[in-house]
Amino acid sequence: MSAFLTKLLLVVRSRLKSRARLEVEILIVRQQVIVLGRKPRPRALPGNFDRLILVWMYQLFPSILSADICAIHHKLLVLAFFGHYLEELRKET
Repeated sequence: MSAFLTKLLLVVRSRLKSRARLEVEILIVRQQVIVLGRKPRPRALPGNFDRLILVWMYQLFPSILSADICAIHHKLLVLAFFGHYLEELRKET
């Protein structure tokens, strides 16, 4: 009798275990579908005013196109214009 109950409990446990695994797998697949369904954010493109500013800055400061100064300015501009997007990305992860 105890052998029968043991086998019955093992069968019930295996059924429940596989159902729990199936539910977890469904949750994971749902999350993947949600992530893949997101639309990417549109890329910010420079406008005519941005180009005008860059030409004006180059005429005033011709040395601004040196590599080290460009890297510094690029980092500052990215932080100035896209800092709030970077903060949102940090919060999402």
